[in-house]
Amino acid sequence: MFGDGWHESENWAGTPTRWMRDDANIIISSPEDCTVKLSFHVFSFYRNRTLEFYKGSDLVERIEVPTNFIEVSVPVRLIKVTNIIRLHVPEGCDRPCDKRELNNPDCRCLSVAVKDIAIS
Repeated sequence: MFGDGWHESENWAGTPTRWMRDDANIIISSPEDCTVKLSFHVFSFYRNRTLEFYKGSDLVERIEVPTNFIEVSVPVRLIKVTNIIRLHVPEGCDRPCDKRELNNPDCRCLSVAVKDIAIS
């Protein structure tokens, strides 16, 4: 399910959670052409950001993501075979180690964290 652009899964109070860079892919296989709902919880690192969903070159949805978890649900049209959904954050990502006030040695580039991914 997770393609390029994701950091390793972390355990946040028993819930698998992943940070993404500024671009990441979700890969969904479908046995037929259909529309599904892609749902998850997301929050932005350090500052508010925009999360864009692309299917191919088409912008499907644009969501404003605050620095606290919100639930997101986006309808996605799938074709029979493998589908790649691109998630893009136009504001980019930030490294905690570059934010002196955070006093955090983590030098990964973080944009948004995602948990509770579901496809229905």
